[in-house]
Amino acid sequence: MQYGDILGLPWGKGHSMVASIFNEVIIKLEKHAPKMILLAHSTYSSTQKDGEEITTIDIQLGKKSKFNATFKADAIGFMYRTDNKNYINFSANKNDAVAGTRHRYLTKEDILISEFEEDDKGNETFHTYWEKIFAPKEKEESKK
Repeated sequence: MQYGDILGLPWGKGHSMVASIFNEVIIKLEKHAPKMILLAHSTYSSTQKDGEEITTIDIQLGKKSKFNATFKADAIGFMYRTDNKNYINFSANKNDAVAGTRHRYLTKEDILISEFEEDDKGNETFHTYWEKIFAPKEKEESKK
């Protein structure tokens, strides 16, 4: 209790322990789930580029955990909502430095991933379109 929680340990030891456990969990999950989607909140971070300070959108994880999560990733995208529709964008630009994909079929601008529909009686139906994210069997690309 002297340090409050594990992240309060001296010399960043707690952050290292969290990253190590995070990596162990990812490795164990990979053995049982060959196709895995990890969700994380985003955050803004500032960096210097060509002497100019720019603000980018980044994954809200500790430095070592973020490296472990993104190192093996085939695709990293940002999800956003417009009205009743959720989209994912995998295209990197100057505002989201960590986005990108190894799969060409994901480089479309915005992929509709889910939406709510409401009928005349007020009943809502939730639709998802994960087939747009996972490679079709006949077009599955190899990893680089």
